[in-house]
Amino acid sequence: MFAVAAVVVSLGEIQNSGPFAIMSGCGIAALLTIALMRFGVLALAASLLTTRLLTEFPVSFALTAWYGLPGLFALAVLAAFVIFAARVALAGRSLFEARLLEE
Repeated sequence: MFAVAAVVVSLGEIQNSGPFAIMSGCGIAALLTIALMRFGVLALAASLLTTRLLTEFPVSFALTAWYGLPGLFALAVLAAFVIFAARVALAGRSLFEARLLEE
């Protein structure tokens, strides 16, 4: 599986024409494969979505500039995903329960 991922990523990087680009492509493929095998498809999809959002919509401190609002949009989408994931993971329990007093 790693070999297939390395070849696909390397072929995508070959247009940059350089040994460093091919080696970095193989390194990225190795990291993605390790993340996939260790943590699963959902974690890999979440990391790829986060990476894609933050690279396509760069976050800036200049909120009045034309490129300021798309960055805030990306942060709002990521915050919504984090809140939803935390709510689902806790399954209705409170985040700040006093469990130390019960034991």
